[in-house]
Amino acid sequence: QQRVGDLFQKLASQLGVYRAFVDNYGVAMETAEKCCQANAQFAEISENLRARSNKDAKDQTTKNSLETLLYKPVDRVTRSTLVLHDLLKHTPSSHPDHPLLQDALRISQNFLSSINEEITPRRQSMTVKKGEHRQLLKDSFMVELVEGARKLRHVFLFTDLLLCTKLKKQSGGKTQQYDCKWYIPLTDLSFQTVDESEAAPSIPLVLDEELDAMKIKISQIKNDIQREKRANKGSKAIERLKKKLSEQESLLLLMSPSMAFRVHNRNGKSYTFLISSDYERAEWRENIREQQKKCFKSFSLTSVELQMLTNSCVKLQTVHSIPLTINKEDDESPGLYGFLNVIVHSATGLALSRVQICT
Repeated sequence: QQRVGDLFQKLASQLGVYRAFVDNYGVAMETAEKCCQANAQFAEISENLRARSNKDAKDQTTKNSLETLLYKPVDRVTRSTLVLHDLLKHTPSSHPDHPLLQDALRISQNFLSSINEEITPRRQSMTVKKGEHRQLLKDSFMVELVEGARKLRHVFLFTDLLLCTKLKKQSGGKTQQYDCKWYIPLTDLSFQTVDESEAAPSIPLVLDEELDAMKIKISQIKNDIQREKRANKGSKAIERLKKKLSEQESLLLLMSPSMAFRVHNRNGKSYTFLISSDYERAEWRENIREQQKKCFKSFSLTSVELQMLTNSCVKLQTVHSIPLTINKEDDESPGLYGFLNVIVHSATGLALSRVQICT
């Protein structure tokens, strides 16, 4: 029988070499952040680093930020642990590799648990006044109703405020950027009651027939793209079809949500989001209310602070792309693409921690 367990066990026993890197990670990130703020050229370079993806791809490089590259060694430990978990699952208990793989997995999980406590908060937070940390709790793309028109927004929930941003159009290989539309300190935020909602703007009705027609059109365009690929016709025709597909999917993304999620600022302004599922709406409310229990003081951000916060969203975001087919890699399997909310009512016998499984 072929054995590999001893190799994985040896690899796991050498994870300690990552310790010095992890211990210095916070200093490295802070230093990089200071250099970015002090030097615009450094900031530009650090967001557009080119790295060769593998040894065989001599001319193919992928664009990464400095922060992404600094995190890659830690990410490799996570991936190795997940590979070990899958390998152990498919190794019979009678196989001589089984106890060796179990030991390797135990070592990897213990090391990963210790570094997750140190790394995760740093990647999800930014320093504010007096050394306090503003941490990102949740972010998502949502549709905002603005004077009767539907607008796509990226909404960020931090430990002390709710931030609504608009993703700027990218051109010429420029890095992703956000525009701040508005923010509400959590101490000033409330959810509109039924009585207050009566005065709120009405939601433009979109008929089911219209949505169905969009879905049919999207399906037809996808079929056309596959047909062009099989016929090996020019890439220009495929690019035109992909552009049409992106336009139709973007329209469907804007028109589909119909459940109102209204937030009110104590200064008198109210904002309305449209959400597709009641579960998602309830989850946002619950997360905001839980965090409000820990917030006691109102505040306002200066224009510089607001700009820094908005800029940090590019690095802190957990939802990186709008759920459109056009954002999928070409080698990904065809099919449905988007966000899926799953409620796990009960789970037993999990070998990994919940954080690792979600990752």
